Amino acid sequence: VGGSARDPGNTYALQRDTSVFNSYWKPTDYTALAGAFESSKVDNTYSVFTAEGATWLVMNLELWPRLSVIAWAQGVISAHSRVNVIIQTHSFLDGSALIDGAGRSAPRWEYGDASPQYVYDQLVAPYTNVKVVTSGHTGAAASRTVTTAKGNTVAFLLQTMHSNTNNPVRLSEIDVTAGTVDTWVQAPSDGAIVDEHVLTGLSFIKN
Repeated sequence: VGGSARDPGNTYALQRDTSVFNSYWKPTDYTALAGAFESSKVDNTYSVFTAEGATWLVMNLELWPRLSVIAWAQGVISAHSRVNVIIQTHSFLDGSALIDGAGRSAPRWEYGDASPQYVYDQLVAPYTNVKVVTSGHTGAAASRTVTTAKGNTVAFLLQTMHSNTNNPVRLSEIDVTAGTVDTWVQAPSDGAIVDEHVLTGLSFIKN
């Protein structure tokens, strides 16, 4: 509770204390859960499902993940090389849906560990089966595609819209055959839509 303002002198240790969160959200709550970095916690997990003639792996990573978590994630992605990977983490993109702190690859970042550039260098750029990365923490809503040095096009999706009234949520429709992601942020209470784009040029792995 309180983020970096909770106890500025001890933020690094406290931001890894997710005991309250994990008392409400448990691994047994998720039927598609296929693995976790820590068996009793949902801070770093992955789930697998099939849809539209393809297999998908959704990887959830903690804020500015520890290097041990990065190593674990590398093993998971490598072991699922014929699966489309979606990475969800808390802080990765800036307000323009570009890598936050681009060019600064560091094992310690702000009050966490791996910087967004480090995450990209270790978990996105090396693997052609990583297709989507989503995050929040900064900015509002933005989306774009980037192409890695290996020629793999990846969709970057950002949403950081805090509202106590209309609770906006990002929705995305993936067309495996066309190689597109139709994405938008919609407020359920009034139907308002922002950041509506069709991202093209992606190549998904079919079963």
